[in-house]
Amino acid sequence: MLSKIYLVVTVSLLQFCTSPTVKDTAANTADTIININKQSNTPANTLASFTWNDELCEYKGNYNPQTYPPDLIKNTYELYSVYAGLLLENRPSVYKPSDLAKLNLKALTAEYTEKKSFLEKLKIVDAPFWNTLKKQTLQQLDEEYEFDKLKIQAFDNPEVLLNNRYSKSCERFVTALNATDTSILFATWKSFAEELKAKNGSPEAFMARFYDKYNSPEKLIYAKIDLITFGWGNCANSSTFHIVNDGSAANEFEKLFTNVKRECEEP
Repeated sequence: MLSKIYLVVTVSLLQFCTSPTVKDTAANTADTIININKQSNTPANTLASFTWNDELCEYKGNYNPQTYPPDLIKNTYELYSVYAGLLLENRPSVYKPSDLAKLNLKALTAEYTEKKSFLEKLKIVDAPFWNTLKKQTLQQLDEEYEFDKLKIQAFDNPEVLLNNRYSKSCERFVTALNATDTSILFATWKSFAEELKAKNGSPEAFMARFYDKYNSPEKLIYAKIDLITFGWGNCANSSTFHIVNDGSAANEFEKLFTNVKRECEEP
């Protein structure tokens, strides 16, 4: 029996990274193992293997390393792993006044710059599907950053919402947030709360929480938070590009292998 070298390659899932560098994010993901025959003159018909995981299954695929070098398989899996979710970690999540102190545009920009550079340099399998997916992933990253940057800036300076591609479609919230008369802001806030109440499973409890904020000494801050986070935020997010996860990437990835074995847990 030929002896094997087991090369462990850890794949970084960018949407789950918790540290500033792509390299360090590998600790949070499952290991991917490539088995390669140790002979230097590996024949073309000697297969290598690659394992990967999803929520329920572990997959092991065999492939010809003469057709797809191991790095291309690994890199293509990295792209496949990140495309279906949010790409940025340092996103603004503001629901109460104390959350404002957590906003960090510098960290968001640093993360975006690093991840964009990483994706741009990522060498993947040269095929129409994967080239398109890489282009779309970069577009989503750009638009996530544009959206998040505006959202962070708006809490200090709502004027940034006036002249951008979201301005017209989200005009109601932009106008209220930039009104010099706070009565306009409060009226829009209350009207918006009534709309949300109609969609809430516990409308009375929802309005009780609203009036707690409405009668709070921090009323103005709460109004801005609700109108930026839930008003403008939801409106603008609907116009931000997101890749649709229709399962095609999983199918295309499996096509890179001569055969794939699955071991799945019971759902």
